[in-house]
Amino acid sequence: VNLESHSRLVVATRSVHICKIMALDQQIEVSALPWKEAWNLFQEQVGGLIDSPNIRPRVVVIVSECDGLLLMIIVIGRALAKENDVLGWRLVLSNLSSVTELKSGDTESHDEVLLQKLTVGYDKLHDYDLKHCFLYCVLFPEDHNIQITELINYWIQEGLVTGNPVDASR
Repeated sequence: VNLESHSRLVVATRSVHICKIMALDQQIEVSALPWKEAWNLFQEQVGGLIDSPNIRPRVVVIVSECDGLLLMIIVIGRALAKENDVLGWRLVLSNLSSVTELKSGDTESHDEVLLQKLTVGYDKLHDYDLKHCFLYCVLFPEDHNIQITELINYWIQEGLVTGNPVDASR
């Protein structure tokens, strides 16, 4: 921290251990979304499909499997947004449920489970360019603050989305 310029450094990590090592002045824990907010966010992603009597019971379990994690809710929700067939929903639910149970207190195991669950949503994405947009984020270092306009500009340059850099900055 540069006290003369009043600048601050923000560190984002999943590890409390890292926070302790860095002797941070303040720690802010970002918790998972509460059930109702997770449900509402999932519903925003998939729309009216969740009202289908054949799909709704699976949605309740799928939202639970997302553990209130924003990215997972969005990825899996968008992956199912155009899935009208109950068999597709069953397959996603089966894949999510088959992910290995968490080992208590084991961060590496927890991260692996999260990755496996995200993979279920990624594999279900139908659009080739959307998959590439998602994968583009891997080019950035872990915990890097990605500027959305920078990311969109890269996507435009790669031909993954149409538009121009001026539109991306709006």
